[in-house]
Amino acid sequence: HVFVDLAVTHPNPGIGQIIGIAVVRTDRKGKVLESFSEQVKPTRDLSTEEKRHLHTSVEYTCISADSLPDVISSMKRCILDSRRYDSSYIVIATHADIDRAYFKAHTVDKTEVFAKRSWIDILALSWPMCYTDMISDRTFDSLCKHFEVINTAPDTAMGDCEALVRVYWALMTRYKTD
Repeated sequence: HVFVDLAVTHPNPGIGQIIGIAVVRTDRKGKVLESFSEQVKPTRDLSTEEKRHLHTSVEYTCISADSLPDVISSMKRCILDSRRYDSSYIVIATHADIDRAYFKAHTVDKTEVFAKRSWIDILALSWPMCYTDMISDRTFDSLCKHFEVINTAPDTAMGDCEALVRVYWALMTRYKTD
């Protein structure tokens, strides 16, 4: 399993920017095998609205957005190393369609980063819980609350990605036993 979280300034990759990437690889039982995280300095100053949306006032003293294709390549080498890991995996994200679009927009050749892989959107998996009023809405915060997952670094790519791993495995355990 490969878990992905991107911190972005807007849901539309034509308007927004990636300001954080986090990816965690687990085995089939949920044990973390590898993780990758990088903050990206935006190409322009963030507006007050974007900062409010991100719930952050972090000053980005990290890599330049111009280096984003190199960061994505490094992430792929780290997480998808076929010498260390089985080549079969699925990709799990909170907003899979948005993350896929951002990855595609920011690769040099505009190709899919996790080519020919199934993507699972955890919010799409949660609809039965929302329908039966087990959670109040289909948000990541509602899932964290329901499964008692504490996000130790909310609104950061790695904090959200680590919480995503715990929520996903709690959800899979629930589906397996119910």
